[in-house]
Amino acid sequence: MPYSPSSSLSISAVAPDIRPSIVQQYSMNLQTAFANDFLLEVGYVGTRGTHLFRERAPNQALLASPSDPIRGQTTNTLANIPLRVPIEGFGATGIGNIDSAGASWCNGLEVSITKRLSKGLQIPRFLHFCEIVGHGRGKRGGRLRCSDHHWQPKQSPESLRAQLL
Repeated sequence: MPYSPSSSLSISAVAPDIRPSIVQQYSMNLQTAFANDFLLEVGYVGTRGTHLFRERAPNQALLASPSDPIRGQTTNTLANIPLRVPIEGFGATGIGNIDSAGASWCNGLEVSITKRLSKGLQIPRFLHFCEIVGHGRGKRGGRLRCSDHHWQPKQSPESLRAQLL
């Protein structure tokens, strides 16, 4: 097979020790009635994922500069990506490695106050605070903190959790 810098070869490999992904969900809620027709609910929700599939592309283009040229390239442009990859002939995403070393966590606090009006009408107020963390073994992970609060019709805790998480 002839090689040139414009070749577009690709290969994917699956780790021999790949395992099935596991996702666990858990929650706990406490409710109490107070004042006249008010309900306070405080809950904790969480999700833990282990052995999550992830695909890595180890042939990403390197950063070129005048003091550190790569194959004669001193600038970083989309046009010269094929010349800046570590293994020429394979595109920046042409080498793929799939493993099951990914992990994730999501922890959330839910607070709702519901006021029951006449004829069964309810006006709830929901607050949701969460932290989502994901990473792969030996790699830096991502972290996202979020909060959500809004007025909406009364929903079951399960449908609310599915909507907010």
